[in-house]
Amino acid sequence: MAFFASYFNVFGALDKRAEDVFYHHAQNIDNRIKIINDYTFRNCKALTNIEIPENVGCIGVGVFMNCKSLKNIILPLSLEIISDNAFYECKSIKSIILPDGINEIGESAFKFCRAIKSIILPQNIEIIKNDTFFGCSALQSIAIPSSVVIIGAYAFDRCMSLKYFHFNGTTTEWKSIKKGFDDKNKYNPRQKYYHWKEDVPAEVVYCMDGKYKL
Repeated sequence: MAFFASYFNVFGALDKRAEDVFYHHAQNIDNRIKIINDYTFRNCKALTNIEIPENVGCIGVGVFMNCKSLKNIILPLSLEIISDNAFYECKSIKSIILPDGINEIGESAFKFCRAIKSIILPQNIEIIKNDTFFGCSALQSIAIPSSVVIIGAYAFDRCMSLKYFHFNGTTTEWKSIKKGFDDKNKYNPRQKYYHWKEDVPAEVVYCMDGKYKL
């Protein structure tokens, strides 16, 4: 990480300038960068489009947080990690393609992305973390891979348009997933399970071998 520190510092300095700096200059990122540092584009309300180049493997914490005009983003096949709060309240994104190389999506990564209508999760994801899609009120369907073993607390809460869960596994595999699981709650360490789909209209999950009632 230290090797790329000079690039992070450049973006960090730009982050504190006026929004129009990003509007004119930040739509393409230097292709030598492998990590986009925490909060790099936070609150860049004029940013509408961005393409992240190949070689980038990690989007840091809160990188696009509160980029409320961001509509289009292209993620590289090299991407492996989307960190906590990465797209928090990016309320103009309607769709996003998540490359299959991604193996970690952080907590609240897409929280309050109110325009997203559908999501296909990468095939290597094992944990849908706490609050990942909380408040994605336009989300209508999501495809969950059979690799998932945990769906965290509040992961799909207040997804009030979510009618279709598609699971790329069997009903037996679906039943084995720990749902609403959180073993790190410092306020109530004895409680491990919470709700995970409050206010969600979906009544069944569509598995490879049939439906399973939620």
